Amino acid sequence: MADLFRAIHRHTRMCLHVLFASPADPERSWGPDLRGFPNGTLPRVPIGTRLPFNPAAVGALLGYVHQGYVPIVCLYTMPTSLLSMLALTLVRRPWLLLGEPPGQDYLAGRLKTKLRDASVRQLLSMSSGALTISFNGVKQYGHLCSSARIAHFQYYEAAREFRAIVRNGATGREAPHFLVCGMLCHRKDPGQALQASEILLRKGLEHRLVFVGGGELRAELEQYCRDNDLAHVEFKGQVGWRSRHGVFRDADVLVHPTRFDGWGMVVPEALAAGMPVVTTESCGAGVDFVEDGRNGFLLANPVSAESLAERMAYFVRHPAEITRMGRLARESVEGWTPEAGANRLCEVLDDWFPR
Repeated sequence: MADLFRAIHRHTRMCLHVLFASPADPERSWGPDLRGFPNGTLPRVPIGTRLPFNPAAVGALLGYVHQGYVPIVCLYTMPTSLLSMLALTLVRRPWLLLGEPPGQDYLAGRLKTKLRDASVRQLLSMSSGALTISFNGVKQYGHLCSSARIAHFQYYEAAREFRAIVRNGATGREAPHFLVCGMLCHRKDPGQALQASEILLRKGLEHRLVFVGGGELRAELEQYCRDNDLAHVEFKGQVGWRSRHGVFRDADVLVHPTRFDGWGMVVPEALAAGMPVVTTESCGAGVDFVEDGRNGFLLANPVSAESLAERMAYFVRHPAEITRMGRLARESVEGWTPEAGANRLCEVLDDWFPR
């Protein structure tokens, strides 16, 4: 979100300060980009536990509240965030929740899901409003708490490197290159792309399939390809955050058969790079940007390998459509900029806090 933070900081009608709960995220291999906006990290308070819980957040937030700031709290799943929300509610100060809709936990039973939804419903009722990522989020949060104020929001990015990619068209290639980019995990369901690719091969439709990313399923998928002599499939592994645009430059179509993505940053990045996108209705960015048959294809979940193969086959049989849809893909995200995000935030604050 660094691009968005910089745009908010440059905005003439808003003042921003970003507080990080921790200097690093153990789930990310890249470091934060802290250039161009005021920021700090909460001081660590030793409490004899390894949980990501930092009570220093309360004092820090209340200090900013007294200066006139409206706290926007992210990640309702993090204990530090939950403590912050509770403290702000108890002192009757306005605060906003910024977040994606509740995701799908494939290891959770129905009881755990109901408890999670009940807790999110309570947080929404306590907040002064929610900035909800994607139209999927607006729908789901509205279902959980119809009385809450909810505004549509996105993860806005400059995506300069993606927009700068020059597309030469796929018609000069022997076969189109399909890209799967993201964590190779059950939630992203990359195996569907591999099964769809096999269907194309059985039909004699030549293509290449490239997987970018690490995750729990990578070894299993690679072994499957070795066992079945799938030489057209390549695994590039995890690519650095600042160089990831290179894998988009070398591909023609993004395939993202996710079971759930609150946002799915690879989708607007691929569109900005001039690539058609095949994704699902469970991908927030897919619902926000992909128009079925215009700049890609949007599939209903659960996705079958056959339905995914059908959309991929369309590009193999009609390679000129890659160029046509790619041009429309870029047009579909022309307004997706950090400056648009800053203006959107200002509109929401004007509406919800007119004084």
